[in-house]
Amino acid sequence: LGTVLKVEKDKVLKYSWKTTDWDIDDEESIVEFSFTGDKSQCKITLSHYNFPNQKESSDHQKGWEDFVFVPLEEYLKAKR
Repeated sequence: LGTVLKVEKDKVLKYSWKTTDWDIDDEESIVEFSFTGDKSQCKITLSHYNFPNQKESSDHQKGWEDFVFVPLEEYLKAKR
């Protein structure tokens, strides 16, 4: 579940997100990607916050690393 909150071309993508595993009363978390740099080099900054508890925050941090950033890094290394 989620809603796009902000889009600025080449700068920001921000959206709310909530898994169906969370309690119905839990607020949605917020995911924000910020992009800086140019076509030859881009820095992506991820912020993900507003979790219902510390365990969810820790689990999601590990999930971003294990399922997004490590595979992306391996993919980009293979493309060089």
